[in-house]
Amino acid sequence: MGKMEKTLHPILFGGEAEVFKQLRATVFKDKNIDPIVLDQTGTYIFDIHNALQKGDIVSMTADRIFGNMKQFKTPFLNHTATFPLGVFQIAASLDIPMLSIFVLKVGFKKYKVVIHPIEMEDKPIHKNDKAKLLGEQYVKQLEMLVQQYPTQWYNFFPYWDEQI
Repeated sequence: MGKMEKTLHPILFGGEAEVFKQLRATVFKDKNIDPIVLDQTGTYIFDIHNALQKGDIVSMTADRIFGNMKQFKTPFLNHTATFPLGVFQIAASLDIPMLSIFVLKVGFKKYKVVIHPIEMEDKPIHKNDKAKLLGEQYVKQLEMLVQQYPTQWYNFFPYWDEQI
């Protein structure tokens, strides 16, 4: 059986300077990587859907909120925190499998990749509830790794509703 090649579609946020767009194009050239750039038009949702329908891989961050994204609240490190819901809504709506992937530095030029399935019970559930349950499972996985590797995670915005 030959090597199966899938295209990786990382979700990127638009609006960066032209020099970064050109650098990205150079880095991704000939690597089977075709980014989907989020913009104000919202047409990216069709690009995501088409990539998933083709069986390609779509990669999205699930712990960063940008702008007016849909969100959910859940316990995280003993406090209520806010996480984006969109990535989980896409998976729930399209009924596609999800993996969480974490890359941890464990030494000089040494990394550990941790991959966990984000699974749901096979029972009827409304897609909004399923999206939140998928998100909560991801947050539990993130929390476990942050507790094991506390210097490996940094957040760039206030996560928690109350000051810690």
